Amino acid sequence: MQKMMTAQKKLEAALLVLTGNLDFQQKKVAVYHQCLSDIKADAIPHCIRKDYYHLLRFFEGFFVVEGVSFAAARQHTVTAEYLNENTLAAAVLTLLMHLTQWIAIENYLTSQRLVTG
Repeated sequence: MQKMMTAQKKLEAALLVLTGNLDFQQKKVAVYHQCLSDIKADAIPHCIRKDYYHLLRFFEGFFVVEGVSFAAARQHTVTAEYLNENTLAAAVLTLLMHLTQWIAIENYLTSQRLVTG
């Protein structure tokens, strides 16, 4: 739960960076290094990891994942023209929304278990 809440805070920080006055490339660098580089896949529930991996497509050149060939994967992704500031913000917001919903549901179920248990 703590990892999810930390990831949630980092995603909120990423949205704040995206509202700044930097150009798109500078925003991408800032978002990745200040926010997303600390979020690992194990902090995201399995059922919403597709949103996490979709978000990582914006940062292909910023990291290396063993066993993953981005050149091979690129043929199954959208073109670079599509990956702009608006779609980056939408991807961050989608992951943040799904993660927040997951945390709320998990908190509710935990509280119900404590009440009935």
